[in-house]
Amino acid sequence: MAEKEQGFQTAFSVTRFVMRFQGIWPGVDKPRTGFSRFQFIPAALMMVFFINAVQTMELTRVGGDLNMIIDILTFADIPIFIALVKHVGIAYNNKVLYKLLYLISEDWKEVTKESEKKVMWQKARLSRIFTMIEVSLGLGRLFIHTIRMTYAMLHPTSFDPTGKLIRPSYMRGYFIYDSQSTPIYEITWGCQFVATAFGGCAFASADALFVALVFHLCGQLTNLQTEFREVGKNTSGKKLEFVRSLARIIKKHRRICHMADTVEYCFNKIYLVQVSSSSVIFCLHGYSLVTILFDQDDVVVELIVMTFFTLGFIYSMFVYCYVAECLSTESLALSSAIFDNTWYDLPPKHAKLLLLPLQRTGKPLIVTAGKFVVFSLNLFSNIIKTSAGYLSMLLALREKL
Repeated sequence: MAEKEQGFQTAFSVTRFVMRFQGIWPGVDKPRTGFSRFQFIPAALMMVFFINAVQTMELTRVGGDLNMIIDILTFADIPIFIALVKHVGIAYNNKVLYKLLYLISEDWKEVTKESEKKVMWQKARLSRIFTMIEVSLGLGRLFIHTIRMTYAMLHPTSFDPTGKLIRPSYMRGYFIYDSQSTPIYEITWGCQFVATAFGGCAFASADALFVALVFHLCGQLTNLQTEFREVGKNTSGKKLEFVRSLARIIKKHRRICHMADTVEYCFNKIYLVQVSSSSVIFCLHGYSLVTILFDQDDVVVELIVMTFFTLGFIYSMFVYCYVAECLSTESLALSSAIFDNTWYDLPPKHAKLLLLPLQRTGKPLIVTAGKFVVFSLNLFSNIIKTSAGYLSMLLALREKL
C-alpha cells in the first residue's frame, strides 16, 4: 500500500505543496469545509488590489507611449489576471476536484497488476517532470525580477519634477496614496512581492494539476487498451465469464470518460481567458524582446527577465495542447485495441458484443477552451503562427512611430 500511495504522491506532491500555500488545494482524504473554503480570498484580493488595479490605473496615465503600455501589459497586468482567473476557478471547483482526486487515489490503491502499475508510475513521473519545469520557470521569473527590483530600490535614479528622488515600486502602478513615504513604500513593495508570488504560484499550480490529472487518465487508457486486447482469451469459451470480463472493462471505460468530462468541466472556462489572449500575449512578448535588444543599453538583465516570461507562457500553452493531444490519441487507440483482440477466434455470440464498445471508443476524449476550441498541437502551431503575424504588423507600425 505504501508504494501505491507513493505513486500518487509522486504525481501530486509538488502541486499540493504550492496549492496549500495559496489555500486552494482540494484535498484527498476529506473535502474543504467551513472556513477552509475561503482561504483563497486573501491571495485573490492581494493580486487584485496590489497588481491588477494599480497597473490598470497606470495604463490610463501613460498616454500614447506604446512601449510603456506593452511593458505594463506583458510583465504583470495580463499574466496576473490570468493567474487570478485560475486561482478563483480552482477554488470554485474545489468540491468537484476533490472527488476527482479521490477517484485517482482509489485507482492507485486498487491496481494489482505489475504491468498496470508500471504504466501508472511512468505517467506519474512524467507529470512530476512537467510540474517541476512549470514551477521552476515561475520561480525563475519571480527570483530574477525580485533581484532586479531590489537593486533598483537600493539605487534609485529617477526624480519627480520637483527634484525629489522616486523609489521604484516592485511592479509599476498608480497608487491613490503616497507610496513613497516610509514605511508605506516598504509595505507596498512587500505586498506587491507577495501578490506576485501568489500569482506565479496560481499560474503554475493550476497547470500542474491539469497535467497530472490528464496524464493519469492517459495511463488508465493505456491499461484499458491492454485489457481490451486480452478480453476473451482466458474465458474458455464460456459466455458468462466473457460477459463479466467485458462488463468490467466497459464500466472502467465509462469511469474514465466521466473523469475526463470532469476535467473538461473544471478547466475549460479557466483556460478560455488564456487561449483567447495567447496570440496577443506572445506578440507583445516578442515585441518587448525586440525593443530590449535594439533600443535599450542595459540589455542583459531585461533580456533574461523577458526570456523567462516568454518561455513560461509558451511552455504553458504547449503543455495544455500536448497533454490534451495525448488524451485524445490514447482514447482513440482503444478502437485499435478492440480490433487487435482475437475476436475472430471467439464464438459469434461473443464477438458481436465487442461492436458496442468499438463504436463508443470511436469518439475521442477532448479538452476544450470554453467549448470553443479543442486543445491540440495543431492549435498550438496556429497560435504561434498568428502571433508571428501580429508581431510583424506591430514591428512595421513601430518603424512609423
